[in-house]
Amino acid sequence: MSSTKSIKLVDRNNKPLGLFTIPSTDTVEALKKLLVKDCESIRKRNIGIERIRLTIGDGRGPALQDKKKTIGEYCNTQ
Repeated sequence: MSSTKSIKLVDRNNKPLGLFTIPSTDTVEALKKLLVKDCESIRKRNIGIERIRLTIGDGRGPALQDKKKTIGEYCNTQ
């Protein structure tokens, strides 16, 4: 049984980028690929997944550095 996580994304200037619902079993890399595909702001600027830095909370929060770790693993530790 896979649960889902709702993730609210904001850019560095605290501007909302959208609300995304993904399975908690998806990896950080899968989330970044989803963002490149579905987030208009990222797509317009032609930003690749290697340039996306995700953090929990605010910009100074813990970074989601391990691209193979699942979203559920990061969210359950917080």
